[in-house]
Amino acid sequence: MPGKLFWSFFVSVSLAAAFPLWAEIEDSTELSLTVSSRPEAQLAVTQAWTFPVFQGDGFLTSGNNLQTALFYNVSPVSMNAGLDLTLTPIAFAQIKAGGSVGTGWNCTFLDIAPAAWGLNKQEEGGEGGLVSGEPFEAAIWAVYGGAVLQFDIGAVIPGDWTHVLFQTYHQINYRANTLAGSGDSWSHENDGGENRNGFNYYGNYVLGYQMPASPVLKTIALMAEMELKLYAEKDNDFGDELPYWLFSGIANFELNSWFSFAAITQLSLERNFTNWDPRLHKDGDVFYKNRKLSQDKPLSLGFYRFAAILSFKLR
Repeated sequence: MPGKLFWSFFVSVSLAAAFPLWAEIEDSTELSLTVSSRPEAQLAVTQAWTFPVFQGDGFLTSGNNLQTALFYNVSPVSMNAGLDLTLTPIAFAQIKAGGSVGTGWNCTFLDIAPAAWGLNKQEEGGEGGLVSGEPFEAAIWAVYGGAVLQFDIGAVIPGDWTHVLFQTYHQINYRANTLAGSGDSWSHENDGGENRNGFNYYGNYVLGYQMPASPVLKTIALMAEMELKLYAEKDNDFGDELPYWLFSGIANFELNSWFSFAAITQLSLERNFTNWDPRLHKDGDVFYKNRKLSQDKPLSLGFYRFAAILSFKLR
């Protein structure tokens, strides 16, 4: 399942924490279920511990801490586990680092092959380049580092109606498939199969508002996410070097102290090709490196999915 929904979840939870960030964060165990209008779902468990570090007496440093979070998630075609470290050295900034490892399997018997490829290599020819392999035959691993800047106007202008929230996150990560060689393409969790081992950039920008009067609707937010392949081929015809943009509208509801959910609507900027149209063809009709990007209109904005993230605090 696309990793971008993780950031929708991260944003909904962090905004629901109702800035300011220097408030003490309790240790927690959380279970979450993600479903969407696309054929995908994910169940995740996260265990977090927070350690006070570099704390001072002022409001900018009184809540400084280091949070360690272990997570495990499973979807119908994959499983992943990892470690996230978040250092808060000052109230409006965080430094993040972590890593993950996962694997997958393929459910071709479902007769919806594009939605059932959990782990594949991409090669020209065959069914769109997807090569069905054995379950768990490879591991997908990643490491990352990044930084968060965030601000709440309510921290400067106190009041119930002044909590306008801003957050931006920027990350460099390295992802790899243990069976993929240099230049090999691969797919994980039905993500389109255009991955190659290498460095990537990810960034997002969030503008939110903390609702002061609603008993259940806690925050609303708009988020723009961008991914860029830093290993992208030069002088290609299929738009490998173009950034991928995803735009989300998020509403976070808190029904009680242990259950909340986020409702998300997403639009994406998709590439337009002169020799392939995903509305008319299966993913496999034209190998992705042989697609020809339209020069007249290379990108178009369209609906991507509706999604819901249900979160249960177990401790």
